[in-house]
Amino acid sequence: MKTSSFGIAAIFCLMIAFMTNVYAKVIEAELLQSAFSTEDFVLDVEKKIRNPKGMEFDNQGNFLFIANMWGDSPKEAYVTVMDTEKFEVLERIDLPNGYYSRSREHANGMVEVTITEDNRFALVSRLQGCGRGGCGGINSGPAETNGQGLINVIDIHTKKPVMYISSGGSGSKVMGVKPGTTKGYITNWFSNNIGVFDFGDAYTIDPDTDEPIYAEKAKTKKIQFPSGSAPRGLAFSPSGKYMFVIGFSSKVLYIVDTDTDRIIATSSRLSRFNLRHMVTNNDRTLGYLSHMQGSGISKVDLVKAEAYLSELNHKRNNRLTQKFWKHIFIPWKTAEDKTTNIMVLKEYPKDHPDRPNKLYGRAGPNTIALDRSNNCYLYVSFRSGNINGTQALSKGKVDVLDVCNDRRVIGLIAGKGTTALAATHNGKILAASGFFDSTIWFYDIAKIKSEYEQRYGVPSMQRPEPEPKSEPKAEPKAEPKAEPKSEPKPE
Repeated sequence: MKTSSFGIAAIFCLMIAFMTNVYAKVIEAELLQSAFSTEDFVLDVEKKIRNPKGMEFDNQGNFLFIANMWGDSPKEAYVTVMDTEKFEVLERIDLPNGYYSRSREHANGMVEVTITEDNRFALVSRLQGCGRGGCGGINSGPAETNGQGLINVIDIHTKKPVMYISSGGSGSKVMGVKPGTTKGYITNWFSNNIGVFDFGDAYTIDPDTDEPIYAEKAKTKKIQFPSGSAPRGLAFSPSGKYMFVIGFSSKVLYIVDTDTDRIIATSSRLSRFNLRHMVTNNDRTLGYLSHMQGSGISKVDLVKAEAYLSELNHKRNNRLTQKFWKHIFIPWKTAEDKTTNIMVLKEYPKDHPDRPNKLYGRAGPNTIALDRSNNCYLYVSFRSGNINGTQALSKGKVDVLDVCNDRRVIGLIAGKGTTALAATHNGKILAASGFFDSTIWFYDIAKIKSEYEQRYGVPSMQRPEPEPKSEPKAEPKAEPKAEPKSEPKPE
């Protein structure tokens, strides 16, 4: 069949448009990146932390709580606490053992840390559970049943665990606390559900109690997700009424009504991308999503999202079309003076040992963290390899983004399999974990911002306008089709 020259030209234009959308280049802060390299901003590298998976600074920035995924053996479960003034290990907090097996990541692995709003407790999740092969181990944990994960409630001031709660599932991951309450949520990766819990009783427990209390009644209910969803990240809407839950394997966003704890909407999939982690600014009007598949970052208007969702019938699971994404996406400006909904970040720093100033197709953005002192700065960790580290680059990277001006401030090298990120609330220190080489890298983020702002000015954020009430409803409102049954691989 012959193709006209006009048809060939049209196809070529479509290909160019596709490539521009997927590989649009981020605007670079060349004046900063040409003058500095990673070593100019590194404060310390701690090389004794075993497989750091998740971590958070307390709200005062005095301590860094680190969730050790594997620990020294599969029979040990603990959290490491570092002093952020001396960058030294302050304490090891031993936690209840779980149902472990030969596959160590299915057992006692500590995964994520959440600090409560009042800075009283550190909530630490323990993975627990089995993949396709089953457990075949022993249950050595006190008062535990069914090999379920745990939420460990640790008193920040005494550094002692005061309470632990069943997560209601296995493969426990990310936690979130509904704003202004003691009601928490935890995503369970393997069992495709979310455990709902209340840690309010922890306030009445004496922190000097010799043994932490197993709070059986603190787990209130479970929210079941479709098979193969692998729920992971979560975040809340401006009012706190809605919770956005990422389906890592299903590649969709689920919306939960936190008043009734039921799924009231499911988004459509994003072509060529999946979802992994989500954070919001201080007043939860803006959200940011990391897309490990496709190596991208997107930003969304949560004011518009909340108004859109409020128009739905909350007694059913509404199937949202691509109109929902189009409605809430905030486009990035690109170096080509165009816009794109998902900014792809595959370029590596000039001082990277393996990929200096080069693209890497397996960048794999993991955790994202927003600067709390100035919400214009977003920090992104990149795993730079596969999930077991056999093909990971010798070093990962961390990108510092100015999301108010759509500009990359600088790219920094980090540990192998860069995963967890944490920033002090005063905006002075950034920490990144090298999961495969068991390192914690500390950066002087205050210096980075100072050098950047001398050249480009202090970035400021424009708040989204309230959504007009005339906004059309999402459609259609049919129940979503069942996801194909498949067990997610351990992350």
